[in-house]
Formats: sequence, C-alpha cells, structure tokens
Amino acid sequence: MHHTRLAGGLISLAALLALLLVPSVLLAETSAVTAPSPGATPEPTPAGSPTTATASPTPTPSVTASPTGTRPRLTKAQRRAKLRAQRIARRRRLVLRVTRLQLGVPYVYGGASRSGFDCSGLTMYVYERLGWDLPHGATDQASRGRRVSLRRLEVGDLVFYGGSGSYSHVAIYAGNGRVIDAPHSGAVVSYSRVGDAATARRLIGS
Repeated sequence: MHHTRLAGGLISLAALLALLLVPSVLLAETSAVTAPSPGATPEPTPAGSPTTATASPTPTPSVTASPTGTRPRLTKAQRRAKLRAQRIARRRRLVLRVTRLQLGVPYVYGGASRSGFDCSGLTMYVYERLGWDLPHGATDQASRGRRVSLRRLEVGDLVFYGGSGSYSHVAIYAGNGRVIDAPHSGAVVSYSRVGDAATARRLIGS
C-alpha cells in the first residue's frame, strides 16, 4: 500500500514537471523560428506584398531658372546696322507696292504716268515716289545705283536687257524670279520672268 502511494506521487510529480517544461520548450522553438540568425539574409518580399518600410524620397537637385526674355544689348554699330536694314526693307516693300499698283496700265511710248508707261517711264515713276530722280531711258538709268549679280537680286532692283552699254529695256524685280515691266506696244504693265537679262542695278541700300 505504501509503495502504491509512492508510485502515484512520483507520477503526479512527473506530470507537473512536464506541464512546466513544455511551454518553455515551445517558447524557445518559436523564438528560434522568428528571430533571424546572425549574418542571415532576409528572404525577398514577393512582388505585390505590402511592406512596412517606406523608401525615403530621392533628393531632387535644385535648378536655378535662368531669366527669360532677356536680349543681349547691342552696340551702337549693331543698332545702326539694324535700323538701316529696317529702312531698306521698308523701302523695298514700298517699291513693290507702288509697282503693283501700276499693273494693267497700258504701254505708251514715252509715257511716264498712270495714263500710260513705257519701260523706263514706269521705273522712273515708281522711284519718284521714294525721292529718286531717274532719267527717262534704260541706258541712262543703268548708270545709277550699283551693279549686282543677277543671282542675288532683291525686290526693287532694276533689271536691264540688251547689249552692254546700250540697253533697250528695263524692269523692276518683284521677287521669285519675276519682274514687273511695261513690255511693248499693245501690252499693259504686267509680270514676266527675269529671262535673259543683261545686268541689274541696286538703288535701295546702294
């Protein structure tokens, strides 16, 4: 009977120790699973999984905006050249405008008015509007201004036809390879191609 009670007490004591030790063992195992070992590389987070860490924004370099709308200051010589170019451009536009107004006026030999023009009468009339006093005659007009290449014509240049030193016809260059002239009897002031011109003279800006 005494041995039976002793055996029962030992069993009860063993059961109590088991109850006390099991939580400690479970806790140690849990810690071993959750805590990363020293030097271990954490497993990558699957794509699309939420993360608790927030990446710090990359600093953006500051940009100093340069002033806009500013223009370099021109020298006196540059300002004079700019103003001269503007005056020349205005005069060219004026020559072309006045010449176009004569389109359709009939050819009249010796004419130099809106009632009728011959070739040099037309150029004389147009340039009078700009203050130029041109003689009536193609050869005489060819001595005015300065000579320019037929490949570098500008609006308002006088274009001459005929032999060197004696010209039979003159026209006003209108741009795009065309001239405006009073061509011959029975015709009117009109556009035509530069064609086989002999030379050209520049009065505007010469």
